[in-house]
Amino acid sequence: MRWIGIVLIVTAAVFGGTTLSVEKSAIESRIDAIDKIDPSLVTGDIIFRTGTGFWSPYFATLDDKNGYSHAGMLLKSSSGSWFVVHAEANDDGTDGVVKKTPLHEFVAGSKKFEIKQNNMSPSKKKTFVASILKHLSQQTPFDSFFDINDAGAKVYCTELIWLSAKIAGIYDFGSAVKIGGRDFITVDSIYHSPYLQDSAGR
Repeated sequence: MRWIGIVLIVTAAVFGGTTLSVEKSAIESRIDAIDKIDPSLVTGDIIFRTGTGFWSPYFATLDDKNGYSHAGMLLKSSSGSWFVVHAEANDDGTDGVVKKTPLHEFVAGSKKFEIKQNNMSPSKKKTFVASILKHLSQQTPFDSFFDINDAGAKVYCTELIWLSAKIAGIYDFGSAVKIGGRDFITVDSIYHSPYLQDSAGR
């Protein structure tokens, strides 16, 4: 029980904000909006959401402005379908891996979402995307200990993005926040990256 309490305290401190409720009809209208702005989206853009799962309220406690609890990378398939590549655990924290989820499914399972355009240079973005897809092909396990010093052996959602940016030679895509003597990459840190700009959502 003590360990569960520690995990809840740490996760509450890592991933930020006030959760805003959005009616399902509003989410459906946003899905329609994604279809309309499809030409402006590219592989490598970043999507943020506030989920409906057990962990989302804890992952959203620091970001008091936006309340996002999760992030992933957009990926367009050869057939033109959109997916989100992200690291996610089950509600009990087990069996999580880096996986690919259809964009509409990712959005439908959220209270709100936002897409930001990734303004890395083309060469750096290519390396960034390749790194994330490598984790996808390897099904890198979800990092339930939130350890950014394990060379990517396990990753959580924002660590996957931050680490892949570092591999692309970008060291200020997000910044670590020290909590209890350990470094964490928060959703808020990635959201406010100087390499991202508003695209669609809300």
